[in-house]
Amino acid sequence: LIQVAERLEGPFNFELAADSIGVKISEGIMYLQENSVQMSTKVFQGCGNPRPAPGRTKRAVRDETKRRFRTYSPDEKPTTAAGTNLDRLVKDVKEKLRLMKG
Repeated sequence: LIQVAERLEGPFNFELAADSIGVKISEGIMYLQENSVQMSTKVFQGCGNPRPAPGRTKRAVRDETKRRFRTYSPDEKPTTAAGTNLDRLVKDVKEKLRLMKG
């Protein structure tokens, strides 16, 4: 059980993997921006040229002063709806197992 708990702290930690999703999305967007001409050419070759849109209207200006997401340190991470946090649960289990092991 201690080995299982240690693996949950390492590369199999779902919360850690989910935290990096934002970085991967950002990298993908940056790649598309840097290679927009080549990407557009490939899309148009595969899908054909787009038809011009009939009249378009402007969207309302969005208030960008509000941040949608907040990053947390491991100690202050919010808990899930069930009141748990994987990091805290794994630490708790490891400590209990060490005490039981003697």
